[in-house]
This record gives sequence, structure tokens and C-alpha cells, in this order.
Amino acid sequence: MMNMKKLLFLSLLLAHVVALWAQAEDPKQRISEVKQSEGQYIYADKTCGTVEKALEQAQELLLQEVMNYLKQSGEDADGAAAIVRDQMVTITVQRGDKFRAFVYIDKRQNNIAESPKDPEAIDTTAMTALQHIASMTNRLQVYDYIMMLQKEGEKVAFVSHPEAHEMESMYMLLYKRGGGIKAILTPPDAQGQRYNIVTGQPDTQANHPGTSVNGFVLN
Repeated sequence: MMNMKKLLFLSLLLAHVVALWAQAEDPKQRISEVKQSEGQYIYADKTCGTVEKALEQAQELLLQEVMNYLKQSGEDADGAAAIVRDQMVTITVQRGDKFRAFVYIDKRQNNIAESPKDPEAIDTTAMTALQHIASMTNRLQVYDYIMMLQKEGEKVAFVSHPEAHEMESMYMLLYKRGGGIKAILTPPDAQGQRYNIVTGQPDTQANHPGTSVNGFVLN
């Protein structure tokens, strides 16, 4: 059984990458719009010292809100985890030395009460792949694992020599001579910020001088 806190963290990273970002919108403006339309959205808001902690606690709060909403609607609350996984939109804003995480779900999106109700389905998604990759120490481990997923029919890709424009939609695998992994960074969010999948902290290639780059995609 996947550790729950690890599961939440990985789902947050994925949600942070694949959430429905409105590129042209100001994050604070979008937060304000959501809060002013409470009848349309379920949301949670948390500010902490690290983006990882803020995201983790915000999603935990959102999960509880969704469970309450389902119970009040006479629905089975067991589907709450799948709803949060599939429909959560994530906004993060830095406030001085702290990070604000605002997460929400549009109640109108595919009727949340009809979302899958099997939390264990998470184990077959990209979240599981990201969990495995986060524990790897050598680029060849990542390469072999992604090749295995490809053979199993998963929509994944590994690029040994990615072009700069390609990296805008890829994870960055930073490694030293010999293949030792120094960091793996998420694709950039709407503000162009990448995150380290191990620490959950904002990170860039500049923080890891002397590293080479591979790219990979998890769909």
C-alpha cells in the first residue's frame, strides 16, 4: 500500500503540472474569482513555509471538503480521493518567504459525483511512475523504466538530447558524469517555475552546475 503522505505529495506535484492553468490570468485574480463564486467551486487555501507543505495541507483540506460535499449530496464519499486527483486545479503564490497554495474543483466539471470511486486506481497512473522515478539514483534506471512503460503501452517518452523548446513540456533529469542523478524537476508551471520532485521545493538547473540534461514525459 502506498504511503498516504507520499501519495498526496506525488498527486500534488502532478496536479501542479497538469492542472488547468489560465496562462494569461493573474493568480491572485483567479483566486478572488473562485472565492466570490462559492456556489460553483469547492476550494481550500493554505500558506506555509514551503510549497510542499502548503500544497499538501491545502489538498488535505480540499479532500475533506469534497468528502463533506458528497455526504451532504447523499453520495458515497469513498470517491473523494479520485475526484481530487482528476479535477483539482492548483495555484501557488509566493508571499515573501512563505508559499500560498490555493486548490479548487469546479462542481460543474463532469459532475463530480460521477467521478471514479476507486482510490486504488491511482496506482495505475503516472503518479506511480513518478514515485518510482523519484527513488532512482542513476539516469539509466529512469531510461530503462520508461522504456518498460512504453512496451506496456503507456504514453511516456525519454529524450536523451532534448531541444530547449522541447523542455518546456518535459521533466528535466539532471545528472553528473557517470549518470548519477542530482535532481529531477517538473515541467514549468504557468509562472515558469519548476519544482524538485524529491524535495517539493522550487528548483532550477542553475542550482545544479555541471550537470547534463535528459528529458522525459509522463502522460
